[in-house]
Amino acid sequence: MIPRVRPPADQRGVALITVLLIVAICSLLATQLISEQQIQFRRTLNQLQGDRAFHYVLSTEEWGREILIRDAAANSVDNIKDDWALVLPPMVVDGGVMLLVAEEMHGRFNINNLVINGVVDHNQVVIFQWLLQNLDLNPSLVWPLVDWLDKDDQLIGPSGAEDDAYNQLTPPYRPANQPMTNPDELSAVQGFTPQVLAELMGHVVALPVLSTGTPTATLLNVNFMTEPLMKSLSVKMASASVATVLQELEIGGYTAVSDFLTAIDDENPGVPGLSATIDQTLLGVQSEYFILHYQGSFEPIVLKNHTIMHRDVDAKVRIIHRAQGDYYNVATAIY
Repeated sequence: MIPRVRPPADQRGVALITVLLIVAICSLLATQLISEQQIQFRRTLNQLQGDRAFHYVLSTEEWGREILIRDAAANSVDNIKDDWALVLPPMVVDGGVMLLVAEEMHGRFNINNLVINGVVDHNQVVIFQWLLQNLDLNPSLVWPLVDWLDKDDQLIGPSGAEDDAYNQLTPPYRPANQPMTNPDELSAVQGFTPQVLAELMGHVVALPVLSTGTPTATLLNVNFMTEPLMKSLSVKMASASVATVLQELEIGGYTAVSDFLTAIDDENPGVPGLSATIDQTLLGVQSEYFILHYQGSFEPIVLKNHTIMHRDVDAKVRIIHRAQGDYYNVATAIY
């Protein structure tokens, strides 16, 4: 018989440690592979759900286009009772839930009306100054905004701001000298602090003013105007009573601008000729621009988009702008 020789104790310890190291490395590799697999799975799922959500965005745009075309065929007046203005409940769709809200955009002051084709519209300047004052803001804020919109580098008004004012900032930048595409751009204009924007948002929009033929200002739809904007239509309107007029808007509004002006006079019998102080050429009862707010939840994706649509006199609807997030930088829920 050959006697069995046992290895020294230190060699047995080295072998055990080697085995443990191999097991640990294999465990780490297995864990890493599983983790990478989960990441790849989650990434693929996010992409699929993101594509699903975006295609629902395209579907809602087609819904908005169709309902606006039908509305134009049904009547020539836009008010809160129209089908597109109805608040829809959350809709359960394949793979998630979506929320949809449509708004018209002519019940707010169009910032780009201040400068049309490079020329300052002083009637619009006065209206915007009154709007600022009715919101307890400084009316002089209109001048740096006009300088931001016009095409030259000449100061306009007592508190205007051009290149020199913005070059001293950190970091420096230059005024756009062109129309705005979104009210969020106001944050770059001198004097428009977050506090100012918080008060102003909801009362302003940034719409194109160019149309076929001569460039003109976009009209205000009297059926959707807010109280501060309504009281900005003239000097005398600032102290006028509009409570009854606003109540009428909640139940359907007016079918003609003349009806709106008559209602203003009827509510303010102590101010003879009040409606005559309002430039009725700036008013209308039909809207061209609409905004579609969309929010979709497709686990784990939550997508929020807005789309601006234009409906022309021939009831043709086209998409002007599409972007993620809210139209206003101040986030607001649509549900």
